[in-house]
Amino acid sequence: MLIVFILAFGVSSYSLIYGVRPFTWHLPCEIVNLAYWQIFGELNALEKFEHDYKANGYAVFILLVAYMAVVSILLINLLIAMFR
Repeated sequence: MLIVFILAFGVSSYSLIYGVRPFTWHLPCEIVNLAYWQIFGELNALEKFEHDYKANGYAVFILLVAYMAVVSILLINLLIAMFR
């Protein structure tokens, strides 16, 4: 279930930040890295929009807030389930 949220957030935020890019074999790795490290608070994706928030910047910020809330709840529920 966590993989579904990582991929959903990664693909949508990567496309909003970088736009259309030609497919290479490094692209899936970049998408997963972007979303995976943001679980642990590595929020460097918003540095690109630091001074100039446009519609893409606001959309990425809203997606990031929702993603962090859902992933945090999922991780806490998994931790509680492991201790039962």
